[in-house]
Amino acid sequence: PALLTAGELTALQQRVLQVHAAEPLLNYVQDLIAATRSGRWFLQGLSPRAGIAVLRAAKAQALLDNRDYVAPDDVQAVLPQTIAHRLTPVGDAGRGATEQVRAMIAAVLLP
Repeated sequence: PALLTAGELTALQQRVLQVHAAEPLLNYVQDLIAATRSGRWFLQGLSPRAGIAVLRAAKAQALLDNRDYVAPDDVQAVLPQTIAHRLTPVGDAGRGATEQVRAMIAAVLLP
């Protein structure tokens, strides 16, 4: 049996779109995406469109936590799972993509 009907899923998707992301948080997401392109962490970085997907996932995380706004913790929670599969760490990183994403998160300043 399905956990959600098609209508319930559509309603949840619409609720995710209503979750607020303040400008400092949007800048934080942009900083993280820019960090992937810096050459310090990964061979190739992510596109602006990936930033939109990260923000949408963070909004869904906030909704699951019963909040109508996105916090930096939401971004940090979803980032490794949403981007690591698309990234190859630089050769001297000595760690996998997920661990490299976590290290990058720790290095990028919070809003």
